[in-house]
Amino acid sequence: MDDNSNLDFEKEVGESEESLNQKFARERREFIDSLKNSRPCILVAGPSGAGKSTLINTVMKKNVARTGYGRPVTQTCDLYEDGLVRFYDTKGYESSPYAQTSFENDVIGLIEEREKTPDSAVDIVWYCVSAGSGRFTDFDASLVRKICQSTANKPLAIVLTKQDHASMESADALRESVRNTFPEDVFSNIEIFETYDPQSVNEEEARNLDRALNGASNALFKWTQDHLDDAHRQAFVLASRRGFDEKEELCEKYIRLATGAAATIAASPVPFSDAPLLVATQIALMAKIFSIWGIDEIADNLTGTVSTLVTSSLGRSVAGSLAKLIPGVGTVAGAAINTTVASSITYAFGKATVVCCRKINDLNLNSEENVDKVKNILNSELVQIFRQYFSDYMKNGKSED
Repeated sequence: MDDNSNLDFEKEVGESEESLNQKFARERREFIDSLKNSRPCILVAGPSGAGKSTLINTVMKKNVARTGYGRPVTQTCDLYEDGLVRFYDTKGYESSPYAQTSFENDVIGLIEEREKTPDSAVDIVWYCVSAGSGRFTDFDASLVRKICQSTANKPLAIVLTKQDHASMESADALRESVRNTFPEDVFSNIEIFETYDPQSVNEEEARNLDRALNGASNALFKWTQDHLDDAHRQAFVLASRRGFDEKEELCEKYIRLATGAAATIAASPVPFSDAPLLVATQIALMAKIFSIWGIDEIADNLTGTVSTLVTSSLGRSVAGSLAKLIPGVGTVAGAAINTTVASSITYAFGKATVVCCRKINDLNLNSEENVDKVKNILNSELVQIFRQYFSDYMKNGKSED
């Protein structure tokens, strides 16, 4: 392919850059909106001081439950919504009988009221007990039973929080007390987890506890997603900054769909001058991948970068430096993108985007202050990774994961 063909490709795609930017924003918005009716509702209950809000933020690995952010739904419960997940965060109860009765009525009343509307019904319960207190009271046991009855035995996790505040003997005794209270053959949907409070330890202790904290939170995260149906599970995974393997698996689904769509477009086959059809497919794919990896917070500031990467960097790669990998380029027969090439381009582009998004999440680059760092990763690495995937796909007819 000659230089004039390169210029024709970039000119035609470049003329539609504004609409591609709009498509990128629209695709992200529509993808997230399509999942909002499937967002799971998680009830977080337990006594005052049990670290319920901290647990939400730790498991989701971001500040979902923030002071002043929740919307009161009862006297003792706030609703936290983070786009794709709802948390009913109870404010806890005090030790007086009156306070306990009032709290129980509020919690059970909330469950029964939400059951009337399917998309707001409780799907999962996290019941928190501070291990530092060393007590799982008769009231806790009674309330857990009533919650199970009210939710028709929905999955319930009893989370022993702040294990770093408890001695080993006290923690073991509390764990055994909970297990004896709920025999497995009676409450099969109840599971016990233990977590730590990252705010309550010094720097040296934090280093030692970090692995345990992350492991415990991952365990509760995985248990929760495993006990949700497919639609709720997808929304829950997208809402969290955990579940990287699950995010990659979900991205693979959309990469395969986009790859098939690209092959269909190219079945004619498609002249290079009509390559914007493929670019639009790749823009839509990138929008979904960004949404899956939770990069929406800064994606609006990346639209120019995205369109440049797809229409210029990758366009040049296909039309120029990667041309030697495409049989027939430079001839009349090579003036069209065949199904293999179209599939390879789209698959490689999707896989490269996933690699970059995972790196962005590994570095916790999730705020507007990090826009430049994210752009640097995309500009410096995406095309290079794309080329490798493209080369492997073209040579072998499949990915080399």
